[in-house]
Amino acid sequence: MVDMKFLFPILFIMAVVSVQAQNSVRLKGKLVGMGTDLVKLSYDGATSVIGDEGSFMIRTDREGHFDTILPLSKPAFYRISRNTLYLSPGDDMEVYITTDNREAVFKGKGAEMNTYMKGRLFPKGGSFLGELRNRKGSFEEIKVAVDSLAQLRMAELERVKEATPAFKELEKARIVADMANSYTAYPSYCALQPVRSREEREKFMQQIIPDLLKVVPRVNREEYLDVAVVRDVIGTAMETPGLKEKLQFPERTQELFTAAQYAYKLDSEINTELVGEVREYAGKLKNTDIREVLEVKLHSAGALLKGSPAVDLELLAPDGKTARLSDYKGKVIYVDLWATWCGPCIQESPKFHELAKKYRNDNIVFLAVSTDTEKKSWLSFIEGKEAGIPEYNCTDTKNLNEGWQIKYIPRFLLIDENFKIIDAYAPRPSQPEAVELLDKILKK
Repeated sequence: MVDMKFLFPILFIMAVVSVQAQNSVRLKGKLVGMGTDLVKLSYDGATSVIGDEGSFMIRTDREGHFDTILPLSKPAFYRISRNTLYLSPGDDMEVYITTDNREAVFKGKGAEMNTYMKGRLFPKGGSFLGELRNRKGSFEEIKVAVDSLAQLRMAELERVKEATPAFKELEKARIVADMANSYTAYPSYCALQPVRSREEREKFMQQIIPDLLKVVPRVNREEYLDVAVVRDVIGTAMETPGLKEKLQFPERTQELFTAAQYAYKLDSEINTELVGEVREYAGKLKNTDIREVLEVKLHSAGALLKGSPAVDLELLAPDGKTARLSDYKGKVIYVDLWATWCGPCIQESPKFHELAKKYRNDNIVFLAVSTDTEKKSWLSFIEGKEAGIPEYNCTDTKNLNEGWQIKYIPRFLLIDENFKIIDAYAPRPSQPEAVELLDKILKK
């Protein structure tokens, strides 16, 4: 006879484990070429156009191996480097993921859908012109090829045995949106004559409106906004005269894209007027998830207002010694955030050095801070750079991305002697406003 006092705890533990499995995902395996022991698994659903809520950080060992359990209450799309993943509660996968989505390998529960997903082309979610890149022809000829590829993709999707009805519905929407995106991208890939001017581009868009009206309405539904290329297509449609007037966008879609516009502003500037404007709009939103993500975005951006404490960063010098941004407290600090692969960053560097020479006798320090994840690339590059200012590398991902809200580079920061923010979106050295602001700060 089974002793019930021992059986009940066992049943309770089994029930807890079952609930956890139903509300989580287990991922293990290896990430290759990610350049850091903390790799971002970015949420790629609808609200990702506003902020990073729903994203995860995966910690790996030095070889990129990891084993982690992520909380997840419903299926969602994610990005890791150039890969798109579809994760569902209860998934248990062993993965091998590199920066080339075609090399990904998936095993275990959830593997078949993700193996299908790796056929998506980055960054437009599978648009078909990548497969036709070396082919030139009239729009009509290329459209026939695009439509044929879409049919092949539909047939491929139907052969995914493990696919849930919800997954198939979203992927069908992706294929249709891929068609529309391919039509609009034709001038950049397959045009017989290059379309260079804005006027030529606008004329082309007007010409293909009848073709777009055959596909865009099929994806103009709020439940498809979790698909990245659907958002791209709807965003284009909302900005295209002659097309936007013929479409009725759902209320959620309108709220999402307006919130995204405000988020974009918050990634470019921050002041009390903008904060007030965004806060007022957020208070009117009817979709709770959009409002919550926008409010988080606003809170993070608000921490960068003038006079707020500067976010400290851990820095690595070329000789391997560590430092902190706050070590320079007592001087005005002008920071150039750049990377070796960033063309505009390289163009700004000589101007940054010119300003450093101009103000060398003033109470200000100019710091060049690389955001490269590969230390060797950074060290090799700075050997040929002009000397004269401190060079550092910063892989302090959390404080860079979450603290300083770094979404793009080049980005310049100005911090006062008391380590308070002067301007979290300071002018570029090549802009006249840079000298004007520095003169004002230094009272010249």
